[in-house]
Amino acid sequence: MVGADSGYYLASAREFYAGEIYFIDIATAYNPLAILTVGLPYLFSDAPDSRFSLLINFLIIGFSAFYLFKILRTISIDQRAIVFFTLYFVFVSLLLDGSQIMLEPLSVCFQLMAFYYYLSYKSSSNYFYLVVVGLAAALSFLSKQYGLFILMPIGIDVLLGKQGIIKKVFFIGLGFVLPLLLFVVYLSHYGATFTESILYMLGKGVQFEKGNGTGINFTFFTYSLGFLFFIACNLYLLFIPGLLLQLKGNRKLLGSIYLWVLPFSFLVLFAASYAHYFQYVTPYLIIAFVYLLATTDLKSNKIKYAYVLSIFIMSGLSVYSASIKSAKFALQEETKHTLLTAIPAHSKVYLDGISPAFYSVCDFQSIDLNTVGFCFPGYFSSLTIVDKMTTGSFIVVSKEAYKSYAAVTNGFEKQEIKVANGIYYILKKV
Repeated sequence: MVGADSGYYLASAREFYAGEIYFIDIATAYNPLAILTVGLPYLFSDAPDSRFSLLINFLIIGFSAFYLFKILRTISIDQRAIVFFTLYFVFVSLLLDGSQIMLEPLSVCFQLMAFYYYLSYKSSSNYFYLVVVGLAAALSFLSKQYGLFILMPIGIDVLLGKQGIIKKVFFIGLGFVLPLLLFVVYLSHYGATFTESILYMLGKGVQFEKGNGTGINFTFFTYSLGFLFFIACNLYLLFIPGLLLQLKGNRKLLGSIYLWVLPFSFLVLFAASYAHYFQYVTPYLIIAFVYLLATTDLKSNKIKYAYVLSIFIMSGLSVYSASIKSAKFALQEETKHTLLTAIPAHSKVYLDGISPAFYSVCDFQSIDLNTVGFCFPGYFSSLTIVDKMTTGSFIVVSKEAYKSYAAVTNGFEKQEIKVANGIYYILKKV
């Protein structure tokens, strides 16, 4: 089944592989690398099976697990424990929306690559590794902007190292700047100024009228619920405060990059607590926990029980998800049939109140690709949406959201449809 975010990503990738220029022609707040990577099947087909894109995500999670395994080997020599923690990372990643087509897996993969090669530099003093660190950090950022936080703990560790700071910063900066510079050159070739290119990469590829593209409908309850879900999947984190107390007074151990990379990973949750955002936290939580286990004397069966309970909870959630997935897929297919009966494929459509998945599932185009793109509802006013429409384009709007369009769609053709026991209106500009 294609999720809401997945539909957005795949529709954007479809337009790029059809010849549109990223950021220049396609309005989006997301950097391109992950979207274009999961969209690679569009190189071979105009309408590829979305499961090929999902398979790419699975492979990327596998590469992330490979680098996590290598990082954990620098902490512990217990091979069985390392394998367990690596597989646990895969399990949690899949549960945190990893079974959907997402951007986080590629960004996390490059982060872990940067972290591993920084550790490799610390053990070998080979400056080539620092170039790779910068390169991987830049690719993580170009996959999704939140990936940039990995440079913060690495940068602080460089500064605390005192010796050769300028040289270290130079080589990391060299690796970091190269891919960004190539992307700026690409954009400038199609008319973007240097300033515009930087703003695009910082998330200004679309100018919203409301919000910044993240967490617009979040409440304190939904925000807290995301954390509770993550804790339930990682109950062992409740032992971290006790383990930290055992290290109290040991500045060398407390100051390790293995440990304090974790708080930086939580920065991504500043705006919202979507399940897939926690993919940025999971590997660093595991790294910190393994480090604490390796440097303290805590031997408690309670930790094992916490893991067993978390695995039991995740397994139950997975079984429940699988049990309802077929019904959700059938509903998506039914909705697709209903929409395509009323709206021809390739039409220009704005979806408000119905999942953006249908931009991809129904092969709908944007009403205004370089201004609105495939934006989620709520970030533009109904007046702006109507103003951007051309003759023959459509709005699919829920009965609840229709109130905001009623006064600005006089003269539009209106058709009522029923989907999932809900009423929607199809508005066509004539």
